[in-house]
Amino acid sequence: MVRRILSLALALAALCAAAVNAATVSLRPEAQVRSAEVLLGDVASIQTGDASLAARLKAVRLGQSPWPGYSSSISAGHVALMLKAAGLNPSQIALTGSPSVRVSRAARVVPGEEIAEAARAAVEAAWDGAERIECEVLRPPAPMKVSEGDVEIMPAPGLRPRAGVVPVTVDILVDGKRERQTSVTVRVKVFSPVVTLVRAVARGQVLEAADLTVEERDLAGSSSSVVTDVNAAVGQRTMRPLPAGAVLRQSDLQVVPLVHRSSTVTILASRGRVTVRSSGQALEDGVFGQVIKVRPEHSREPVSARVSGEGRVEIAL
Repeated sequence: MVRRILSLALALAALCAAAVNAATVSLRPEAQVRSAEVLLGDVASIQTGDASLAARLKAVRLGQSPWPGYSSSISAGHVALMLKAAGLNPSQIALTGSPSVRVSRAARVVPGEEIAEAARAAVEAAWDGAERIECEVLRPPAPMKVSEGDVEIMPAPGLRPRAGVVPVTVDILVDGKRERQTSVTVRVKVFSPVVTLVRAVARGQVLEAADLTVEERDLAGSSSSVVTDVNAAVGQRTMRPLPAGAVLRQSDLQVVPLVHRSSTVTILASRGRVTVRSSGQALEDGVFGQVIKVRPEHSREPVSARVSGEGRVEIAL
């Protein structure tokens, strides 16, 4: 009889405990997470016969997870506070197990070389093959720790073609979400055919074809438009002294008439290998290559002639 009464008492006590504690949450001493937020289901074992309550308990937010590759501690007291904040009654939940949980975040390392290469490729793509360019990463970034998952290295969109030192913003995405961001500095050299000086020239000198040549040069740092056609520079006057080898820019030149109205000009009339030189009068101003009207000496009728130099015109017979 006594044994039977004792069994009934134990059963009744178990029923009372079950009524008081709707669930048992057992904290683990250590846990590793992948997401940016720690949930109760990540760090504890949950026992309850109520499936809906189990789902609510697993989804209780405990705070931000540590940076990938690092760890932090969550105490049982903090868990109790978060249970209450989630609208659960801590008195009906048995909180057992470890007094605290050491939470670490799974990580993988993205090599700095891969980040640098993505930035360099983005700069090249911005030029789209329009010019011959050379790209050099000046300061390769350090390796970066990110969460485990599908990692994508994505330079910021909208990069414009620029010469010189170009900063490139690079995002590190994990499972489609940006997790880290860094900046990579790339030096860009842009090579293009430009007009350069064969010899040094003085200020006010009228340029001739023999003064000029075309070379491929790096245009990084050019603050004004460069001259790319020799014919566009011949006959123009320099605004300042320029050394041999200098890249010719539009700001270095001044368009001036080589022939002035009413001035005497030398007329070169050519046919085949024969050239006849004579004099005449210009009837209008003219720059290099321009066709103007001139009146040859001993003639009343004007003719058309092309300006070929200072005080000189040519006629093709």
